[in-house]
Amino acid sequence: MEQITKIPKPNPGSGIFKPHSGDLAGFLEEKQEFILTSQPPLMINHHDRIAETEVAGMIGLGVQGRVNLIAMHEVFPGLKRVQVYDTVESQAGKFLSDMKTELPNAEFVSCPDIKKAVADADVVVTCTPIVEKPERFVKRERLKDDILAVSVDYDSAMDAKIMAGNFVCDNKNQYLWTQEQGGYFQNGYLQKGGIYADMGEVCAGKKEGV
Repeated sequence: MEQITKIPKPNPGSGIFKPHSGDLAGFLEEKQEFILTSQPPLMINHHDRIAETEVAGMIGLGVQGRVNLIAMHEVFPGLKRVQVYDTVESQAGKFLSDMKTELPNAEFVSCPDIKKAVADADVVVTCTPIVEKPERFVKRERLKDDILAVSVDYDSAMDAKIMAGNFVCDNKNQYLWTQEQGGYFQNGYLQKGGIYADMGEVCAGKKEGV
């Protein structure tokens, strides 16, 4: 089934900086939702979990995929393996050629399907086209129990069951407004009472990292 892209892929974003040094700690795309499942490895106040994050699964290997892998490496410097997948086979070769210089100590694996791309991953990032009628091909049962899932593509790729854990979005009001319009974040995606926090609340210290 052909999926029609309604929103351009490139979106502006915001940097997340370390409070003491001012160094870039991560990059948050506009419209990007951080989906934290039960006890995810991204523990803002728990550096042991950051050190344990070694395997990343990247789905969608365009500009968004490149930027977000760099951001993940900033947050998780111990990444040892990057498993990649894109529906356009030629994208994988270009992605590996570009990104190996950014993560010279990591092993890159081009995967034949999504199942292998997310297998045993500590963090999964989806950067696919945003579509009006998503197929949500990343299923909860394919992921580890403890994982960080980052959806750069609205609700296009991540199954709603993945949202059952600790859900953190970039902007709560923006997310809820978008949901209320009826086009996105439907069919099982969390509503107001299920959102743990947004990035503003976490960065301001109003909500603790989970």
